[in-house]
Amino acid sequence: MTGRENRNCYKGIFGVKSHKCLQNTPSLPFCNHQCVFCWRDIEVGSLGSEFIVKPDEPKDIIHEMLRHHRDIIKNHLPLRRYLDNYEIMIDLLYYMLRNKDGSHSLNSLKNGIHVSKNKIERAINLLKNQHFITLKNNDFIDFELDDDIRCCIDSREEIEVLVNRALTTPDEIMQAHSEAMTPNHAAISLDGEPLLYPKMSDLVQEFKNRSMTTFIVTNGTLPEG
Repeated sequence: MTGRENRNCYKGIFGVKSHKCLQNTPSLPFCNHQCVFCWRDIEVGSLGSEFIVKPDEPKDIIHEMLRHHRDIIKNHLPLRRYLDNYEIMIDLLYYMLRNKDGSHSLNSLKNGIHVSKNKIERAINLLKNQHFITLKNNDFIDFELDDDIRCCIDSREEIEVLVNRALTTPDEIMQAHSEAMTPNHAAISLDGEPLLYPKMSDLVQEFKNRSMTTFIVTNGTLPEG
């Protein structure tokens, strides 16, 4: 979460901000396909191709979706996680700047700045996307600092200025995290085939009643839905 377009998903093309998107499904765990490329656990997680249970009311579903969404943001993806990531990105770049010779692995970076490998990976993903660091020899193991940073920057303060200009700032992170508590878009796509839910039209209308836009991601086999 950066508060900028550099962390948006494909929905950004349509003006949707990722941090204000409620990813959801009313049809878990029902789907009428078992596509081999599906990212969902279709082998043990699907109850079949028919919606065989009594459907919950759209208003109740959305109330619970929003409640759980806010719980996730507040308690499982807390603001401190993203502010720490900001500091770790700066620490990583400065460590690599001070150790310019050679490449750096996840383990060497973990040992160099004394944080967990998971936190290193989160920071590296953003730094790679911004082209501040690159994969060495495309081996997905070793990383090296961008040549322009290596030759033109000398201090941690300069690195912080670069991150603030090109990637994010603490103020933007705090604003995005606060905005995430009140989503304004619903991506009905998380799992299952959404159109198996028999009250889909009412669900979409209920989202609209809350001034939220919607996407329905479907496999296209139920046009009457």
